[in-house]
Amino acid sequence: MDKERYLSIMRKYNEALSATEPRNWAGISIGDKLRALAEIANKYAEEIGKEFIKVEPFNTAHYDKSVLGMQWGDTIYINMKLLNEQPYKQLPNASLREVLHQIRHIYQQQAINGALSNPPSNDVVKRWKVDFDSIKLPDDDIFLDPYSAIEADANHFTLKEETAIEIDKAKAADKAESIKLQEAKPKLAEMLSKAKKRAEGENDRSSRPRADKEKPDKGKQR
Repeated sequence: MDKERYLSIMRKYNEALSATEPRNWAGISIGDKLRALAEIANKYAEEIGKEFIKVEPFNTAHYDKSVLGMQWGDTIYINMKLLNEQPYKQLPNASLREVLHQIRHIYQQQAINGALSNPPSNDVVKRWKVDFDSIKLPDDDIFLDPYSAIEADANHFTLKEETAIEIDKAKAADKAESIKLQEAKPKLAEMLSKAKKRAEGENDRSSRPRADKEKPDKGKQR
């Protein structure tokens, strides 16, 4: 990946992290929520051998209406109706967990297809293939064994990356505070300089000896 593209991805990733702060998430539109999730997903694209990871709305008529996200190929489909309801409407981490989980399923399928430059062991990939081959697809639902190897791996990845994202948020917040401090330093220095001059002036006036006023000579008074 060239430097310019990398910087663009990281800039959008950091902007998306800001959007997924709880104080910001509830106030943005559902479209902006979807875009933020897509930018976070794209940060993982190169790692799993994809140029992009698409995050798009899905038609609930063709998928399980009770889940927020589904993955098919290199696309993560988001149930926009659920994204606008609790807990997803107010809690960004609930939505992030779903996207991270589906990103890992794309990674698993890339491993099965031999498309990773640094894949896991052959035994792990074989177990994943068995699990994917056993998935049943009824008319409007997808059944996955929550204790299968692919689900256990996706859950572990989600927990690990959710922690990493919180660390990235903390670093971004620290950087923002540092920038604010750097920007405030000249003004603070000016204020301190003025305060010092005022204090020196007051000290100078207070240290001067007071000239005694000449008292009138009572004997000379008429």
